[in-house]
Amino acid sequence: MSLKFTLKIKNVSDESLALVNAGENCTFELYSLPGNRGDITNAYRGCDDAWAEKPNIIVLSPAEEKIFEFDFNRPCWHVNKDEVILGLGQLGPRDRFRLIYRAPEVSVLAKLSAENNIWIGYLPSRAFNASGRID
Repeated sequence: MSLKFTLKIKNVSDESLALVNAGENCTFELYSLPGNRGDITNAYRGCDDAWAEKPNIIVLSPAEEKIFEFDFNRPCWHVNKDEVILGLGQLGPRDRFRLIYRAPEVSVLAKLSAENNIWIGYLPSRAFNASGRID
């Protein structure tokens, strides 16, 4: 099963804001929602080293949008469910997730230019499942 997800983030403020994205969307976390059947965790830890390189700074003007694309068939998005590594397409429709953008750690932010007005915090997507249903 092919499972691709597009996430659009829009700057709804009156001033330019910046997002930081390391590696291949390593600033985003796949979050397993409470109520999923079984213990589901991220199986891939390859993003741990992504912050060693200079991250991509994405500046969004007021009302500007940025589209991020995720291919959940890639191993970096696989999960460990009850000690078995699976792609999201192998999970049932009751297993639900969110993608969460998280600003980098303070130690990373300190190395970046302050002029970019980097947004600090997190942004969760709407909940979704492997069969494509989005809340």
